[in-house]
This record gives sequence, C-alpha cells and structure tokens, in this order.
Amino acid sequence: MKKITAEIADNYVRYGIKSKNFTRKKCFSFVTIFIVLGAFAILLYNKIPMICVASACIALDVVVSLICYLKWSATSLLVLQAAHLLAFAVITDAIYFAMYQAAGLFVLQDFIVAMSLQAAFVLPISAFTVFHAATFKETFNEKKSSALYKICGVVGGTAYAVTSVLCKIFLTDVSASVVLSILSVLMNILVYLLIFVIVNVIYRIYLLKKFNLSFDVQ
Repeated sequence: MKKITAEIADNYVRYGIKSKNFTRKKCFSFVTIFIVLGAFAILLYNKIPMICVASACIALDVVVSLICYLKWSATSLLVLQAAHLLAFAVITDAIYFAMYQAAGLFVLQDFIVAMSLQAAFVLPISAFTVFHAATFKETFNEKKSSALYKICGVVGGTAYAVTSVLCKIFLTDVSASVVLSILSVLMNILVYLLIFVIVNVIYRIYLLKKFNLSFDVQ
C-alpha cells in the first residue's frame, strides 16, 4: 500500500474540512434535532434504558458542542462532527429498537445480528479509508462536489424514505411487520452511511495530529 505523506495528508484533511460549510456559530445546531429524536424514541419505548440512551446522546452532543465552541479549531471541528454523527447513529439504532418494542415485534436475536453487522462494518471501512487517504490526489475546490455532499444526499433521501414509511404505518392499513421490515432496512443503511463518515472523520483527526497540520477555520 502506498505510504501516506504529509502532503497527501494535508490535502485529504483540508478537503474534509473545507468541503463542509460548518462554522463555530453552528456548533449547537444539532442539539434540537437530537432532542426531537430522543423524545420520539422515548415516546415509542418509555423505559429507563431508553431514557438513559436518549439522554446520553443529547448530553454528548451538548457537552462536545460546548467544549468545541470554547476551544474552536480544526481539530474541534472534526471532533464535533464525529460526535454529531456518532450520536445520530446511536439514536437511530435506539429508534429502531423502540419501534419494534412498541409494535410488539421485537426479536432479540435479530437485533443482536443487526448491531453485530454494524460493528463488523467498521473494520472493512477502516481499511478502505486508510487506502483512500493514501491514494488521495484531490485538492480542495469549492466548485467541486465533495463526496461527502453525495453521502449527505443519500442520507437525506434515506431520511425522506423513513418518514414516508412512518406515514404508511399511521395512515394506512399496511401490515406493521412488513412496514417495520422495510423501515429497519432503511435505518440500517442510514447507520452504515453514518459509520462510513465517522471513520473518515476520525482518521482525519489522526492525520491532523500525526503530521501536526494546521488549518484556519471560521
């Protein structure tokens, strides 16, 4: 495998930072979203474990947002992005769990398999990320479409699909098991995409520190 150099690392990290229109003023922009998602999960499954998980996701986002706001830097920006994505992935899985519990269709073995596959996905995507970074040749250009934007587009499309399926649950007579099966697939795809981006962000943080890179951020 091609060895990553300081120049390649600089381009790779810079591309990841500059391709996102994220500023210090937006540090707390996701807190409201997590509160809504957490409330939805608790509404579906009003038990202490779910309350703890939802609260932990919200608390993580608030604490990391506050720390990054006070100590704003390129590293803080990447750490905050990783925290946002991690909290989003966990709370998505929590909603997935809560929906099956609310419908009385929860099967522990199926849930364990789903979570195990997500965990196993980290290894191949980590290998791919290292390879992609080592062969990275792009330099940042604001007019270019970042791969992250494409991923966000897929995430947005998945979120739309999830909303549509939820409407099917409450507005039609479609079987709950069929709808939840479709919804679980969509939500797992969403989590896989989030894991992909999380691993990319974490590796950028590693390269930032390894090569002592410096970037100006707003």
